[in-house]
Amino acid sequence: MESTQNRPAWNIADLASPLSAGVLACLVAIVCYQSDGLAYVFGIPPDHIASFWPATAFLVAVLLLVPRRIWPVLIAAGLGAMALADLEHGVRFNFEIWITLGNLAETVVAALGISRLLKGAPHLSSLKTLAKYIVFAVILVPFGSSLLGGLGSPLVYGLQERIWFLADALAFLTVTPAILNWVREGREWARKSHNYLEFAALMASLVLFGYLTFMGTVRGVRPALLYSLVPLLLWAALRLGLKGVSTSMVVVALLSIWGAARGRGPFSEQGALNNALSLQLFLFFAAIPFTVLAVVVEEQKGAQQALIDEHALLTEAQRLAQMGSWQWDPHTGTVTWSRELYRIAGLDPNVPPPSYKEFPKFYTAESWERLQGAVEKALRTGTPYELDLEIVRPDATKKWIRTRGEPYRDTAGRVITLHGTAQDITERKLSDTELALAHDRLRLAMESGKSVGWDRDVKSGRDSLFGDLQSMFGIPSEVYDGRVEDFHRYIHPEDRRWVLEAIDNAMETHKPYAAEFRLRWPDGTVRWLAAKGKFYYSRDGEPERMLGMAVDITDRKVAEEALRESEERLRLAIQAGRMYVFDWDVITDVIVRSQESTHILGLTSEPIKLTKHELLARVHPEDRSTFISSLAECTPESPNTQISYRFLRPDGSVLWLERTGHAFFDEQGRMVRMIGMVTDVTEHRLAEEALSRVGGRLIEAHEEERTRIARELHDDIGQQLALLANDVEELGGNLPDSAVEVRNRIHEQLKRVQEIATDIHAISHRLHSSKLQLLGIVAAAKSFCKEFSEHHRVEINFTQADIPPTVPEEISLCLFRVLQEALQNAVKHSGVRHFKVELRGASDRRIHLTVRDAGLGFDPEAVRNKRGLGLVSMLERVNLVKGTFSIDSRPDGGTTIHARVPLDLGIGSAAVAGS
Repeated sequence: MESTQNRPAWNIADLASPLSAGVLACLVAIVCYQSDGLAYVFGIPPDHIASFWPATAFLVAVLLLVPRRIWPVLIAAGLGAMALADLEHGVRFNFEIWITLGNLAETVVAALGISRLLKGAPHLSSLKTLAKYIVFAVILVPFGSSLLGGLGSPLVYGLQERIWFLADALAFLTVTPAILNWVREGREWARKSHNYLEFAALMASLVLFGYLTFMGTVRGVRPALLYSLVPLLLWAALRLGLKGVSTSMVVVALLSIWGAARGRGPFSEQGALNNALSLQLFLFFAAIPFTVLAVVVEEQKGAQQALIDEHALLTEAQRLAQMGSWQWDPHTGTVTWSRELYRIAGLDPNVPPPSYKEFPKFYTAESWERLQGAVEKALRTGTPYELDLEIVRPDATKKWIRTRGEPYRDTAGRVITLHGTAQDITERKLSDTELALAHDRLRLAMESGKSVGWDRDVKSGRDSLFGDLQSMFGIPSEVYDGRVEDFHRYIHPEDRRWVLEAIDNAMETHKPYAAEFRLRWPDGTVRWLAAKGKFYYSRDGEPERMLGMAVDITDRKVAEEALRESEERLRLAIQAGRMYVFDWDVITDVIVRSQESTHILGLTSEPIKLTKHELLARVHPEDRSTFISSLAECTPESPNTQISYRFLRPDGSVLWLERTGHAFFDEQGRMVRMIGMVTDVTEHRLAEEALSRVGGRLIEAHEEERTRIARELHDDIGQQLALLANDVEELGGNLPDSAVEVRNRIHEQLKRVQEIATDIHAISHRLHSSKLQLLGIVAAAKSFCKEFSEHHRVEINFTQADIPPTVPEEISLCLFRVLQEALQNAVKHSGVRHFKVELRGASDRRIHLTVRDAGLGFDPEAVRNKRGLGLVSMLERVNLVKGTFSIDSRPDGGTTIHARVPLDLGIGSAAVAGS
């Protein structure tokens, strides 16, 4: 974890947005561009040699103050601005490549090295830290940069290397410390108004004497004025510290280089290059001693302030500790007390202290007995003692003291006096007592509430657990100490990884830890835990302890899971039953419906919430009065209501809904709320209506069948019998003379009797086939086809295959009736005289009946909702034996009726299809 020492001191360290980083990059580019140009303006002719290079040192200082994630942006902005300034001042492109590479290496190495070596942005407040900074940042980094940059120099390699090295070294010695110290201390320094005046006076003096020294003179003048800067730099070091010295040296460097560039000052007669080197050496060796002096002064100030703080803390600690001292001479009985001890004992300090013989009255019996034993042992063996004793003051109040006694020996080793201290620890004792009570209360609460607490030592990796460990972990104890890993093994394997990640994340982010996870005991028992914890850190930000508490939530989790399962079952039931839940707030007149209502009611474009008036507008007009009455009839004594009504969907279709509700009333008996459920019963209603229509049609069919039979009996059989009776009567009244003729007449009447019997047999066969019961479906179907073809004078081609020898009676009857109805419809509507009937068994234990004709045909879709009684009768018969029924027909394409009936009535399904 990153400590507070490693964190940047500047507020810019909190930069998080790309916009803020972009603004900072623009500012860095501007400053680096101007600093690079300043180096050329202050350069020494004829080649404008840069004796001072502040741009790189400025960039490094900024990098040390910001997060590393934005370093690449700032480095690119700064180096790009410096390269642009160099090219504008005539630097060749190939030489600029070497310069940029040197600046890049110098910037990255310096920023990373200083950050790692000095643990973040350096605070040069000690000589040790300053020495590290000078060796690395002022010497090693510029030296390496000069080696790389000097490779492309048009000057003599060694001379260019020295100039580059000293230019960078000066900048790192002055610019970087100035920026870092002003950022670190500037806000605190600015709180004192007199600091502004002192700083302004120092800068004005430096500018004045610097101008006189480096710019106000001409060539040949002795450099005596250089010494005028010494008092000012001492002023800066002693009063403003490192930030004052480094800022002052920046001002001196700029003034001296500006003067030398214009042929003025004490370094103007040595030639351009020598002038640059001499000036750099002067500035370098002037800055180092004053910088060291400033650090020494700050270090001394820090030490003095620490001593002052320590003394103040010690004095305050003694006062707060309420500690007194005493001395006793066992030979003379003389007792000496300090004033604080008088106050603790509640005695007047102007009165002599009590003698040792009077001490028993100042202690409780138990405390005096313990003190007396410790004193006698100390006198006998010379052993020091420390005891917590309860004293009784003159006003009868009691206090607790911690007394320490130590024997004092003479040269012969004999104990001559006892001296020691007495500290009032009454409040501590009371706190310890309250803490013990609080601990007991917490322990009892944890045991009764199935909870545990823990105290983790992060450094040692040990956990101390207390509470109801038996219920949580199956540990038969109240307190447990062990390694953290011993606790981790209880976490369920599926939860262990993310729980440990949550703990690590809480430790790194300094946020509270909270998690719900499972524990698994060695015997396989699984318990649910809800844990909360908090880390505690040292002053440097390192985690030290973690305190927390965990509660057994197994019962809650089981209840939640049961509730989720119940809700899921309810949701599935609602979906399967096409239902939705509603909640009507009568006061606000807002009805809230569950999400399923949008699909049932077709209100996908309307909100789930609507008013009673809006709902009533979609109730069928004929049902609105009933709908309103059902609400008005609810009373506190009869709060339940149930009603069926029609609902108008947006697409124009009509739904039948059944609403079941329960009303709630206030103390005055007014309805305030109603909850309930609405079910789509449209299919049920349609089925009831269809069943009602089928029942009516069946009654009509029965009546029609009775009428047809009566008509056949009356018109056909009755007339034949009447004619037969007439003929027999005529024969009886007028017998022929010839026996042969009588025989012929009787034979004719017998033939007519046989025809009448045949017709009666056909009618009986249509009503009930005895062959079906006696001979089975194959013989009955074949016989019926033959009789039907003869009766209606049509051709029927009957085939059968693989029919089992025994077929259940209800299946045989179903197939026989379908065959009868299919042939009757075919003769009546097909317009042809040839038909095919096929009866066959299949491998799936089904019997297939197919009746085909090549007649007129029809459109099944057109007659699907207008099926006649024949089609309905066939479908219902097949449905009763769990078979399937289909019609394949098209206009002028013939008709095929196909019935598939399972031999086992436990399989199969009923359906009707047409194409």
